[in-house]
Amino acid sequence: MSEIEAAENAVIILNAFVFRRFKFHPDNRPRRMTGLFSSEFTGTKTPISEQKELCKGFKAFIFSIRSNVYNYAPAGWTIIEEPEASWLGELIAEPSSIFDSF
Repeated sequence: MSEIEAAENAVIILNAFVFRRFKFHPDNRPRRMTGLFSSEFTGTKTPISEQKELCKGFKAFIFSIRSNVYNYAPAGWTIIEEPEASWLGELIAEPSSIFDSF
């Protein structure tokens, strides 16, 4: 975030990134949160991406935002209000402190 000098726009950009990851697959297909036999939250057989891959994906997202390929999250959108987020929304809604890491 410091590389792009996001300053006051950091929260908006991070919210847009969470929206994009929650609503769409990396290849831009919309996610179906719950299906007849599966859910997006059941996990996958492939391991989670490495930190470098996640950083690369975030940089690509920033470039896409600046190029007007992707839009920001809709006004007022939060993951807490998504009914499909269930435990994830509850986790994010929990108040946290810097002292929680100790």
